[in-house]
Amino acid sequence: MKSSKRHFHTAWMKLISGKSKWKNIMQVRKSLKIPIHYATTKSKISKLDNLTARITYCITRISELITDETKIDRPTIRKLVKDNNIALKTGLSAGFIDQCNDKVIWAWNSYRRIHGEWEKKLKKAQEKVRSARDEKEKEKWEKSLQRLLKREPSRPSFQDKTTCRIDYRTGKVERGEVNSHHSGYICQHLKNAGR
Repeated sequence: MKSSKRHFHTAWMKLISGKSKWKNIMQVRKSLKIPIHYATTKSKISKLDNLTARITYCITRISELITDETKIDRPTIRKLVKDNNIALKTGLSAGFIDQCNDKVIWAWNSYRRIHGEWEKKLKKAQEKVRSARDEKEKEKWEKSLQRLLKREPSRPSFQDKTTCRIDYRTGKVERGEVNSHHSGYICQHLKNAGR
């Protein structure tokens, strides 16, 4: 049985020093090793890779339509997608388009929540600089402010291949019996990705 390495997700890990303060931030990428049965041909893997590429392209295009003033909800995002012919440009079915919408909505809502928390910390830091009692204290808070400015959360980015969640709209996961030597394997049944 072969195996295929797929990037599962990217997580952010914050290391904490003994004084319970943020010491360092590092990016950690986890990979999921998926067993692939010999019956899975190169053609099937190629189709899955192409589908993932189209989904990533779709998510990227949708995300690029969003500005800081855009209301993040399904009706608004669906209208943006329809008005900009995203389905025609990607060749994905309505089910996949809807799942890409959900992915973008989740990413932007998370970004806005985290950025809102960062803005509150920024205002507090700026107030501490203004209310410093002397130059030494002011210098201390200014350094803290500069560190905070460098940690501003970035807007959602989908540079690497990005998948959307599988649900009833596009397919299902089933357990299939192969033969007596293999008790079974997990196979993903996707509905037609094209229109």
